[in-house]
Amino acid sequence: MSCSVNKLGFKISFNYNFSGINGERCNRVNYSKRRICAVKGSSVDISSTYNSYESPIQSTSWFRSGRGSEDLREDSQYAGRVEVIETERGRSTLRIRDLTESDSAEYHFKFKTQRFEWKSSLPGTTLTVTALQVKVSRIISVHESQTEAELKCESSCSPAGRLSFVWFKNNQFMVEQSSYQDLFNPGDVISCAFKGHEDYRSASVYIPEVPSVSVSPSAEIVEGSSVTLTCSSDANPAANYTWYKEEQPISQEKQIIFSSIQSSDSGKYCCTAENELGKTISKVISINVKYSWKKTAVVASVTVLILAVIIICGIIFIRRKGCFKINLSRERPDNKPEENAYYYMFDPAPSGRPKRDGPSAPAQSRAAEEQQDDLCYSSVTFIKKPEEHDYYNVLPIKTKRRKEKDEEVTDVDYTVVRLNSTQRLRDQQAAEYSSALYSTVRKK
Repeated sequence: MSCSVNKLGFKISFNYNFSGINGERCNRVNYSKRRICAVKGSSVDISSTYNSYESPIQSTSWFRSGRGSEDLREDSQYAGRVEVIETERGRSTLRIRDLTESDSAEYHFKFKTQRFEWKSSLPGTTLTVTALQVKVSRIISVHESQTEAELKCESSCSPAGRLSFVWFKNNQFMVEQSSYQDLFNPGDVISCAFKGHEDYRSASVYIPEVPSVSVSPSAEIVEGSSVTLTCSSDANPAANYTWYKEEQPISQEKQIIFSSIQSSDSGKYCCTAENELGKTISKVISINVKYSWKKTAVVASVTVLILAVIIICGIIFIRRKGCFKINLSRERPDNKPEENAYYYMFDPAPSGRPKRDGPSAPAQSRAAEEQQDDLCYSSVTFIKKPEEHDYYNVLPIKTKRRKEKDEEVTDVDYTVVRLNSTQRLRDQQAAEYSSALYSTVRKK
């Protein structure tokens, strides 16, 4: 006997021979729909009618292909989500709630009598669970604050051409068609859904929100420390980021990581977030990298050390010299020494007598130099009118004869001033000879 299964206009024929009490009989199962496309998160009903001439029917159940004939009501994947509804004899409905994409499969109905069980080798109803997606099919134009684009609602259901879509903009119904063209502004939210399933919409798409910029750590930035700049924006499709420093692009990553930030990294930074629908820009932030206190301390320490070395060297030099060279000479503009100048030799000898410069003075001076610890050579120069200087303790001796010969003096000898190194003698003689002046002028 020939029996057939009717599935949405498709008839699948097979031969089945069964010998029962009443002779040969035909058993059948019909599915109301061959294929069903449902939106993720929604519910679906898969129905079938069945008939058996073997009575009574002992059990009915639903199962999915690839898992044997296990009853879905006992499958842990469907726990709490499946329900079998039989409102009348010969009709069974499988209801699956809160669909996930992993629920996509072929579902079968089976029944069992005392002597017969409906086999699973025959086709059932194919369920496809899809997540609707809004895709930007093309950008028509880009304005300063608007983007004109054409959007398309996509699903994994096939054929998609038989499905009807509806569009929403900012939760307001816009149009019923497979594609949608409009002007979009920052803040606009667009979604689509299957007609009749408007409560199960696609994920919304929108122009990136104004990016926010964060600096980590948020404390004072010190040279040599690790600093991370992060650009974040809520966008769908996902945004692409670009970093700018002083209006020049420096990176196309979401983050900029300075493992050891330097003072040269100081400046003004901002970032942009861009997707197929548009682009937004963040506010400008200023990064001020300060010198490390450790580095400053090192520089200060080195500076102090150098100054200390210079001071110590100066003190040592002064102690070794024992005196300063004093040059009180004044020269004419033509860089020639004053002709009528007088030079005097100070020799605070212990005898208290002035020591005149005679022929043997150089020899005596050299002998004295060998006995003195410290020697100091000085030159004392007076201009033509030394008497006008009130504060010198030097009184020039001028005789009448010397005045007559002043014009004849062309060469002047420099004298040697010898000071005893012994501080004790200096202190004793200072009081005795503080106002005395001994001089000698020798004319060649």
